Amino acid sequence: MEIKANMVKDLREKTGAGMMDCKKALGETGGDMEQAVEWLRKKGLSKAAKRAERATKAGYIGACLAPGGKKAAFVELSCETDFVAKNDDFRKMAQQLAEHVNKTGVVDVEKLAGEKFTADPSKTVGDLLAEAIAKIGESIKIGQALVWQVEKPENALAWYIHTNNTAVGVSELAGVAGKDVAELGKNLGMQIVASRPQYLVPADVPAEVIAKEKEIYRAEAAAAGKPEAMIDKIADGKLGKFYQDVCLIKQLYVRDPQGKMTVEQLLKEAGVGVARFARLSVGS
Repeated sequence: MEIKANMVKDLREKTGAGMMDCKKALGETGGDMEQAVEWLRKKGLSKAAKRAERATKAGYIGACLAPGGKKAAFVELSCETDFVAKNDDFRKMAQQLAEHVNKTGVVDVEKLAGEKFTADPSKTVGDLLAEAIAKIGESIKIGQALVWQVEKPENALAWYIHTNNTAVGVSELAGVAGKDVAELGKNLGMQIVASRPQYLVPADVPAEVIAKEKEIYRAEAAAAGKPEAMIDKIADGKLGKFYQDVCLIKQLYVRDPQGKMTVEQLLKEAGVGVARFARLSVGS
């Protein structure tokens, strides 16, 4: 029997189960709606869907790191409690998902759900998650996925993975030929995790964001009674502080004991550049 889209939609509305699971249920039951509902309930998938709606604030980031620092993959697997996040089976699943993403290159979460799971092609990634939800009894979701391969062969990837794999800072370093940048890369990743930069350099900040910030600073200065002739200068000064907050290279280096060195100065001393960076964290 042909399983039509409206049948899948109706079953999904009845049970809250995932689209792929609904399609499979209808296929297994010859299109019989009531039997399909029962099939999903027996598999624990209807209940799983309800659990999946709950908030996921805990979790673990699986990592697949290629030797030589040329490729890296990370997957954030979220759950409801720290108890589950520290479970060995849960962490193993996060690791397997990172390996899956490393092989397929697919990072779109919706597309991931429909893919054949590379560690067990008899099921999809969506099936894997649904089974885990039914077994563990908590909402479990893939929050973010990232796969990076160096844009230039002479570059290297570097990363820092925070305690209990709750956050990752990753960057692609340029100008690394003949240099040991492992420690620098780790420290830079720590900077990314701790200081949460949004952009690499000021030139990356969208013009509309800059305009909005300057508008705010001008209004603040005017409200404080500053002379009209000084308002633009004050706004420009505050914009510099804004760049220091949101741009990686302008931030103060978190590991500088004096609290004066910027990341830009750190990189200049090392003779290394940053081509790009990313930050993943559980629940973000």
